[in-house]
Amino acid sequence: MLEAILAEDTVLARGLRGQLAGITVVSRQHTGVGFFTYLAVAADAMPLDPPESTAFGDVSATIPGLVDGAGFVVFVEAGRLTMLEGYCYQEAWPTEITAFELQRGPVAG
Repeated sequence: MLEAILAEDTVLARGLRGQLAGITVVSRQHTGVGFFTYLAVAADAMPLDPPESTAFGDVSATIPGLVDGAGFVVFVEAGRLTMLEGYCYQEAWPTEITAFELQRGPVAG
């Protein structure tokens, strides 16, 4: 998922791609309507210059069982990737996902 979001052709996404090589999942919190995945970037990974804090994402997914699909947002603090959020609309997040299809932009409805 992170790779799909950072595939955007923007200065921000290009600046964060180098952090993917040494990224690890610290923890995951399920919210009932999605999840928060907390990330740790390798100490030697280059932060953004300047080291900004922001959130962005233009990737969604069609997932069987979710009428309106799901969206995803990446969070950046002090120039480093810190979290991936997944969410759905007006439904419960599936307990098991066996298939999905990613697309740029919102799920077509």
